[in-house]
Amino acid sequence: MLCVRRIAATVLAVVCTTLLAAAPAGAQINGPAPPPAPAAAPPPAYVEDAVWRDKAFLDVNVGMRLTSNPFEERISTIIYSEPASISAAHDVSARWSLVDLAGGVRVWKSVGMGATYSKFSVAEEVIVGARVPNPVLFNQTRSATKVTPLERNEKSFHFHALYVRPVTPRIDVMLSAGPSVIQVAQDLVSGIELSEGDAPFTTVAIGNVKTVTVTERVIGLNFGIGATYFMTPLVGIGGTLRYVTGSLSAQQIDGQSVDVPLGGFQLAFGARVRFR
Repeated sequence: MLCVRRIAATVLAVVCTTLLAAAPAGAQINGPAPPPAPAAAPPPAYVEDAVWRDKAFLDVNVGMRLTSNPFEERISTIIYSEPASISAAHDVSARWSLVDLAGGVRVWKSVGMGATYSKFSVAEEVIVGARVPNPVLFNQTRSATKVTPLERNEKSFHFHALYVRPVTPRIDVMLSAGPSVIQVAQDLVSGIELSEGDAPFTTVAIGNVKTVTVTERVIGLNFGIGATYFMTPLVGIGGTLRYVTGSLSAQQIDGQSVDVPLGGFQLAFGARVRFR
């Protein structure tokens, strides 16, 4: 009986010791959970920089006129003591003959100022027509035509206020507007020399067309939009669409004036360089 009691006491002592040893662990498990570790912050989202950062730019372009500038001369004169008329139909057509150099600086945020020099030359084939009287028969009008080469040359300085907006890290868009100074040299008809047939002079031909070059400086306006794709942070390629307004009022040999349209839509594309 005494042995049994000793065994029971020993078992009870072991159980109590085990429970006391397990009590701190249980308290730790059942106590308040430690705060979770802070989650990693997500990478910052890309924020578009919509402000122009360059200090200056330079554009070197080639291009074309997209619109024609047709006009017609109508001259009244006296030949063989009777009224005669001369007409010349000009078609200053669109073609690839535009040289375009541009540059500018940033003034404040995305606003800047700049200038463009453009040169346009075209050789046109003008149809000159004449209605001339008969040298011996009164009130007998004859007709003749001749194709003659004439030229148009334009040198323009376009001054602009600029607004540049980057739309992606590699692409920006430029808006521009301002006055234009256009130096134009236009060949006009000043007269004709006749080549008469045999009597009774029922036919006539234009032997030679006399011309005069009218040179004037005209003030106009220009509006443009351009885009650039950058292959490196400072060098890219791009294009510009520009509209130029202007008109020349030239005096003919009979004292009348003819309106010579200038400008129109111009497309230029080439290299773009930025400076920072």
